[in-house]
Amino acid sequence: MFTRRHLQFSILPLAVLTLALWASPAGAQNRDLFNNFNVSSIAGPNAPIFNPVFTLPGAARITELVTYHWNNGQGATPGTISLRDQTNRVYGPFAARGESGQGGAPNVNWVATVNLTVPAGTFIVFDSEPGTWSRNAQPPSFYRGFVIVRGQFLQGSAPLPGPLPGPLSGPRPPAPSACPPAYPNCTCRGAGCVHPDLTAFGGNGPLGATAPRRVHVS
Repeated sequence: MFTRRHLQFSILPLAVLTLALWASPAGAQNRDLFNNFNVSSIAGPNAPIFNPVFTLPGAARITELVTYHWNNGQGATPGTISLRDQTNRVYGPFAARGESGQGGAPNVNWVATVNLTVPAGTFIVFDSEPGTWSRNAQPPSFYRGFVIVRGQFLQGSAPLPGPLPGPLSGPRPPAPSACPPAYPNCTCRGAGCVHPDLTAFGGNGPLGATAPRRVHVS
């Protein structure tokens, strides 16, 4: 992993991220009701952070909540995860346990085992340690903290009629702006590559020893 003063990324290949996503479902019928993980680079601590929002089209029983805290391979002491629905009702906070991830990094997966029945609707997720909550600019994260909501829809639960309510946390964060003219592709090659004039865009190398890395500017 490479660290820069203003922005840092951790490159997680698909196979490694698959291991990071692992946490045993509480039952054979469990499924991912919501999952906004992706296999792109993880943004550093100075990147914006937004709460993830998800919508359930029918009543469901939630059995597990998983958030991801890579924190440059250091993980984070497990805290709590909670939900808030569109009526401002709060579910939790639920204590999470820590599970290891890439290379045995401790406490990168926070896993809360719950037994929670919720109605159809829209929910926002809260994590007690947003400063280490992993996220990135790529879909479906859009700088919202990585979370998996596992469980099952209740038998006979029908989807809500008509359009579902919008996100509780406001509009989607803006996409990164265009790269500076001096660096039209926002790339840098080599361990000594430094872009001091990218500071205003939230970045300042080095980015990598062998391959170009894209600088996500905002």
